[in-house]
Order: sequence, then structure tokens, then C-alpha cells
Amino acid sequence: MQSFDICGLGAALVDTEIAVSDADLQKWGIGKGVMTLVDEQRRRTLLDTLSEQLVTSHSACGGSAANTIIAANHFGSNFFCSCKTVADA
Repeated sequence: MQSFDICGLGAALVDTEIAVSDADLQKWGIGKGVMTLVDEQRRRTLLDTLSEQLVTSHSACGGSAANTIIAANHFGSNFFCSCKTVADA
């Protein structure tokens, strides 16, 4: 039986990283260097505004469970992670 140092349970999230200016962040009321949660309407508004920049965007795994597991792995932990995905509305 395989043993693990850590087990992560969480949502399977994907972060979309888009380069924007400090002026854009200020205009949209988004703090620099902090996580800002948004509802579905705000998400759609931001994506519509940034649609031309999506071509050069980057995707990365996200969510606290996955981020914690990745960090633990870098320190040598043997891990298991289970996540749930939800289809986009």
C-alpha cells in the first residue's frame, strides 16, 4: 500500500494570467498583488474588456489545495491530490 505525506482535496481551478498596466488595475478597482474574487457578471465584463489580450495570456493551475500540494512537492513530499471540476456556465 502506497503512503503519502500529504493529501490535498479541493477545486480544480485554472488561473488565467493577463499582463495589464497599473492604470488598468486602478481603473477597475483591483488591488495589485492581491487575490480579488469576482462574481460571474464581473468575470464576464473583465474577459470582454480583455478579449484582445487573451491571445497572449497564460494559464496555470490554481486553487489553494493544488498550490499547497505543488509547494509541498518542491520540498520533497510524496503527495496525492483529488480535485473536482465544474463546467463553465
